[in-house]
Amino acid sequence: MALVPRVPLLLVCTIGFGQQAQGPASGDGSRLLDLLDTPITVASYVPLSIRDSPGIVTLLRGDDIRSSGAKDLMDVLRTLADFEFASDTQGVVGVATRGNFGHYGKVLLLVDGQEMNETQYGTTQFGWHYPVQTIDKIEIIRGPGSVLYGGYAECAVIKVSTVQGAQMDGVSGSLTGVSMGGQLERQATVAFGKAWSGTDFSLSYAGGLGLGGQGAFPVSDSVAVPVDRRGQLGMNFLNMGLKSGSLDVRYIRDDYLVRDYTQEFLPGTNPPMTFRSDLLSLAYQVDLGAWSLKPYVSYKEQQPWYYTEIGTQDSTRTVAGIQAKWSSGSDLSALVGAEQTRDHSVQYHRPATNPRTGTWDFMNNALMLQTLWAPGWLSLDLGARVDNHSLFGSVTSPRLAVMHSEQDWHLKVIASGAFCAPAIAELRDDPTIRPERTTTYEMELGHRVGSSTYATANLFWIQIRDPISYIYLPGEGDVFTNLPRTGSRGIELETQTHVEAGWIKASFCYTQAQAPSPGDLSSYWDLPLGHQGFHVGLPDLKLSLQGHLHVTPAWALDGGAIQLGPRYGYAGFTPTSTRFAPVTLVNLFATYNAPLVRKLEVGVGVSNLLGSQNPYIQGYGDPTQGGNSPLPGPGREVSFRVSYNF
Repeated sequence: MALVPRVPLLLVCTIGFGQQAQGPASGDGSRLLDLLDTPITVASYVPLSIRDSPGIVTLLRGDDIRSSGAKDLMDVLRTLADFEFASDTQGVVGVATRGNFGHYGKVLLLVDGQEMNETQYGTTQFGWHYPVQTIDKIEIIRGPGSVLYGGYAECAVIKVSTVQGAQMDGVSGSLTGVSMGGQLERQATVAFGKAWSGTDFSLSYAGGLGLGGQGAFPVSDSVAVPVDRRGQLGMNFLNMGLKSGSLDVRYIRDDYLVRDYTQEFLPGTNPPMTFRSDLLSLAYQVDLGAWSLKPYVSYKEQQPWYYTEIGTQDSTRTVAGIQAKWSSGSDLSALVGAEQTRDHSVQYHRPATNPRTGTWDFMNNALMLQTLWAPGWLSLDLGARVDNHSLFGSVTSPRLAVMHSEQDWHLKVIASGAFCAPAIAELRDDPTIRPERTTTYEMELGHRVGSSTYATANLFWIQIRDPISYIYLPGEGDVFTNLPRTGSRGIELETQTHVEAGWIKASFCYTQAQAPSPGDLSSYWDLPLGHQGFHVGLPDLKLSLQGHLHVTPAWALDGGAIQLGPRYGYAGFTPTSTRFAPVTLVNLFATYNAPLVRKLEVGVGVSNLLGSQNPYIQGYGDPTQGGNSPLPGPGREVSFRVSYNF
């Protein structure tokens, strides 16, 4: 708890920086208002500003992401106080938010509208995955989004939008080299975009090889293997978009590699495991005065968790839907939608002499209604989505949000219901498994201090009933099942200052795990025994300080510091939870824009400057047996990047 007294001091210092930095050219607050008034759509069907959106939201801009030196989406999300990462199994790392491990279908990731979660388990995988060099902006709901997005949006929604053809207007690219512990990591991105006669075309590719961490991983009580190249991660990401009039077409190919050094499934080996996704969508919008209609279809084919030596589970998801929007032209608007989703999965094993094939099909029908009333003195968002699944039945996700904003302050009060749908593999193993159901209450207050600083504080309370967990049951082995309950409550604080010389942002998140059901040992699969208030593998406190400084017209410096509080988890298969010490992470990245070559940029930086040990602790564990050993995190990394920017 020693971190807590530092938080008010840091936030006050950030505000003080804003007051001292204001000068005749920078004190009008225009840069701050540009950010606060940027229209976003992650939490609503109409563009609204950050302060007016019916959710607790964050906006990250592409220019800031690139100047930070981030290599992938994990680097970006880690700068947010309410996001963190924990390990799963087989060398895979997943996301957590507000103290809850969201890896198994609780956090929705969208890239240009495409659902990136794999449908076998609902997971997304982080670490040298999801490129950032072509990002235009990232919009995030730091809370439930099922009312708009359904069963993967229980705890958060991350919406990534890449630059369009008109923004690129030609070719751009970047080459990045990273050195960690004498090992070389590399990444390349190339993109092309053009707009003509009402048509916009964009095409980008990012590929590279990185390392999951630095150190050794214990594969048994007496043997530890060095990670080095055994923990190699591979990025292969193709993204193509075409907009012509009212038609919008998008195709993404994502082929991610994880070299599994944990030897959980194949002792004595270091096999490649791949996650392949092909995603295609088509949408067409018709404007009819006060009404607009948008029919859409999408197709997703995936082969996740694939070992050549073992086999895999292929899956497809087909979605067809229509949305109708209506606006009175003044203070009232509404959205009505219907959507049908079909999931199909085939499982097969190797060797061919024992294929053990099986086929599974599920159907989900959804109806949604959203209304937004903004008479002037407040905004009221009221709506619900009803999902009816062919196996687990009906789930309703309501939302009521009341918002009020002025030039210098805003207030939001939100009550939401959300759910996490059981994934294909979970339903295959146990057809009686139930969806998680979540109730969330949030309140946010924001106030402008001076002309260039904005401070916000929000309180949240989250309760998840029937959480789906991977556990060990005597006589049944490893299974997915519903536990009684979990969740968290806490506070988030943030100040940000934007002036002509740059910007600085300080954010803090404190979470406390929901108390377990009395006498129920199974509740402790995500709670470390003897450490009330913590979730397994995750800190209860996180503090982040990030900034950007224009040193000269050609030089810029980005820096950041992240402080994680203590964590409790399992250091192997022993039921005693281990305390992991607080961690400090410091990053620096400098960029130089060559005056003689207008679009050429060179960057150099250091990640984890202090060389801190920051392992990825498994986000769950058996209170009677323990869990997997933590995965070693990255050590100090020195990076060099050359970019030709759009």
